[in-house]
Amino acid sequence: RTLLRLGKFSQFDPDKTYKQTGVKIKGIILDVDGTIAHNHAKILPENIKHLKNLLAKGIKIVCYSNMRWTNRYKNLPKTIKVLTNLPPKPSLQGFKIALKHLEISSKNTAMIGDSYITDGGAIRLGIAFIYVKPLKSRNKNLSEFIQNGLRNFFSYLAKFYSLFR
Repeated sequence: RTLLRLGKFSQFDPDKTYKQTGVKIKGIILDVDGTIAHNHAKILPENIKHLKNLLAKGIKIVCYSNMRWTNRYKNLPKTIKVLTNLPPKPSLQGFKIALKHLEISSKNTAMIGDSYITDGGAIRLGIAFIYVKPLKSRNKNLSEFIQNGLRNFFSYLAKFYSLFR
């Protein structure tokens, strides 16, 4: 089940989400590549600004990435824990560790990401999933072509599924 679908991460508003869905989000498990940064690139300034705004509202945030830790995380506010050396998403163990770092119930936590294949795994723990349209890829290679095709397929499948729920 998808709680929300957004065009970009900076559109996430916890107050508006509560009014629309009745779900009070107090913590976020956040994907990085494709969600707040292009693959292997710096986190976009508009997303760092939005992260600071969310922290100011009392939202706790952890970044959970399947990529290794790089210097790009140094620009994040210090209160955001970056988890990179975990079992890769969609591993339940990795999501459990992320929840433990947040110290917030799964019913008040949202996974925000661009992939049903990896990020959507949070749904199995009762964590709300907020789908963000992936940032446009700057590289056009076969690997990213295949990844984008799979990502689009599962996005359409989730939309189809929600029609019958």
